Amino acid sequence: TRSKMSFPVESGHVALQHGRTYYETYTLAKDDTDAGEYIHVLCIHGITLSSFVYKRLVSALLTLLDADGNKGVKMTIFDLFGRGKSEAAPGDNTLDLFVTQVHELSEALGMKHMHLIGLSMGGAIAGVFTSRFPEQVTKLILVSPAAAPLQIPLLGRIVTLPYIGPSLYWMFGQRMMLARLQRERLKENFMYPERIPEIVEESIQSAMEQIQSHPGFVQAFHSTLTHFPLQTGVLEHLALIPHHIPVLVVWGEGDEVTPFAASELVTNTIRGAREDKASVRLMGVPDAGHIAFLEAADTVTQEIYTFLF
Repeated sequence: TRSKMSFPVESGHVALQHGRTYYETYTLAKDDTDAGEYIHVLCIHGITLSSFVYKRLVSALLTLLDADGNKGVKMTIFDLFGRGKSEAAPGDNTLDLFVTQVHELSEALGMKHMHLIGLSMGGAIAGVFTSRFPEQVTKLILVSPAAAPLQIPLLGRIVTLPYIGPSLYWMFGQRMMLARLQRERLKENFMYPERIPEIVEESIQSAMEQIQSHPGFVQAFHSTLTHFPLQTGVLEHLALIPHHIPVLVVWGEGDEVTPFAASELVTNTIRGAREDKASVRLMGVPDAGHIAFLEAADTVTQEIYTFLF
């Protein structure tokens, strides 16, 4: 949960080119005698829920590491521009904007090498980042990535229409988002929300806080819908991920946001002409929707743990 993370945390804002970015780094300290580098893990969230979505996963992974006597790991979560506690960027919310944000943040925090985890839109960002900065990425995990072309719901298409869309959105955007949140209760993200009421409730609270309190969120969300390649996907970038980087693709089989039907296509695109086909692995998660590491926490956490460490 939000408050029960028992590992030392460093948090704050880093001033990047397009705005101040909020991050939290949880550390499993090294022994004083260990002169080696820390293993860094960086987590990228999706279009709506902020970095808060990763707190349970990070806590669970660090607990497993600690129990196994591992040391020297830093796990970092951060908010994309216009989400959580990060400033909204002044320009369009494009793929390049977010890839640049990840690159600048990783440099500011001294991550020469890292494992990268991306959820949904964050999976698309993580995949493209890896294709552009392969020397920085040791292993890559994509959770239900928004990588294949997505069918955007009618309302989403209307509010991104030139001229009409933005004005409709400015007038009704916040109200529409709050009403939908209260009505739908994020149910599109979970296959069995009734099994994880506490997680659903804290996710709704976090989303609501963001809609009501973040001055740039509504605009950033609209800008992302308009300018991020959700409808065209990023498959051509994923095909460029170098063959030596191991990739784990985790996908809830009940996912309705980025449908599971695209999982083979995404996995095979990354696999490409690799000689070692097993270096790209698809894990379908039977009883989970869009955020498999929350809905099938034990199974998925164990899989991620085994893959990374």
